[in-house]
Order: sequence, then C-alpha cells, then structure tokens
Amino acid sequence: MALHQHVFAQPLTGTSGHAVRSGITTQQPEAPLITKYGTGFPSPPTFDDKMEEREYLKGRLAAAFRIFGARGFDEGIAGHITIRDPVEPDTMWINPFGNSFSTLRRSDLVRVDYEGNVLEGGRNRLINRAGIMIHRGSTSTFEGIVLEGDEGTHIAQALGQRKAIILQNHGLLTASDTVEATVFWYVSLEKLCHVHLTALAAVGGNLNKIVQVKDEDAAETYKSLGLPLSGWFSAKPMFDEIAQQTQESYLA
Repeated sequence: MALHQHVFAQPLTGTSGHAVRSGITTQQPEAPLITKYGTGFPSPPTFDDKMEEREYLKGRLAAAFRIFGARGFDEGIAGHITIRDPVEPDTMWINPFGNSFSTLRRSDLVRVDYEGNVLEGGRNRLINRAGIMIHRGSTSTFEGIVLEGDEGTHIAQALGQRKAIILQNHGLLTASDTVEATVFWYVSLEKLCHVHLTALAAVGGNLNKIVQVKDEDAAETYKSLGLPLSGWFSAKPMFDEIAQQTQESYLA
C-alpha cells in the first residue's frame, strides 16, 4: 500500500492541503447533483469576513488531521495537510513537524509562505519543507523526498485537473476545492487501493481475470458522486463523527 499520504485541498477560498498520503479536483458544474436532490441541497459555507473564514478553515483542517489519525493515516512524524490562507493567499497553513495527527489542534497550525518562512503559529514551529514544495508547485513519479519546488511543479503537471494521483514508490495524493472533499477523495482512494490489491491477489495477479467497470458506467457514477460538491457532502459523516468523538477539542 501507500508509503506516504498527501492531501492537498485548494478550496474556492484559496486553501491547499497535504498529508502523508493525498489530490486535486476539477471545478465541474454541479447541475446533475442539484437536479437529483433539489435546489435545497447543502453547500459549503461562504464568508464576507476573511478572518472568520480563516478560523473556520483552520478548524476544518484540524478536524481533518483528527480523522486521518483515527484511520491510521500517519507515518511517524511524516505527513502533512495544508490549506491556502484566505486572508493572504500567497501563504498557507501546515501542521507542525512532529505533532501527532490524533492530538493536533487549530492553535498548533503554522502559517508559512511558499519559501518556507514561518509567519505565525503555535509553540512548535518546526515544519516539513517537503509539504511546502509540493503545494507551492500545485498551487508521474516520485523522485525522492520533495525538497525543491521543481518536483512540486512536476507533480502538479502530472495531476492536471484531476482529483488524485498515485506517486510511484511514494503513495497517494488527493486535492480539491474544500478540505472535506479532499479528505473524502483520499479515504475513498485508499479503500479502492485495498479493494484492487485484494481482487488482484484473488486472481493470482492476472489482470485479465479482473472484470473492469465499463467506461460509460464510470462516467455516469462520476456525474453523481465525483464532483466537488459530492465530495464535500460525502465527507460530512466523518467530520460529524470526529466532532462528537473529540468534543471538538481540535478547535482549541
């Protein structure tokens, strides 16, 4: 399975995220979903006050870390999720290097520029430079720990307008226009990898024995479940669950 996780959320508000296993979604029309469920279908909140939006997004980012921690999506000190700051879009929020996903709080997050300079944050302001370089480029293969901006650019080019990418010898990367959708794409892709490997093992590694989903069926499924709004709403149960389990302690 994936050696590392990368989650890169790039909401309409300008946030971006990355964890040890992570992807990017295309801005597609949501008409099929709204037509199916009606015009009262929920949507991500909007803000007139950018400072209020910043605090909200930081809270959702902290919740995302708790979700990843609960699902075992961490690798020691490695891994990061970042969001682009809505107040100063040329900066991002990232988790401090060495903090557990399972205990991370909103106040622990660190704001950095794209050169890795720390601007503000919690008591621990150590940062993983690899996460910044990947997100700066976004903002296919893996050629080692990403410490230079060029590698982040290469990853972004390979990703294109898709929501996910598998980095060879590294792991998964997902991204979207909301933290919630990004998390859902990652969790879903992780499950799909498990299903694929299980099916492959069941047929002795012979891909010809695996029945592929028809292209037209996949396209129809995408219209209902593969758009950004679908990803955002599909993540709601996970975020509600972690809020109840932790009493929203991540908002501290």
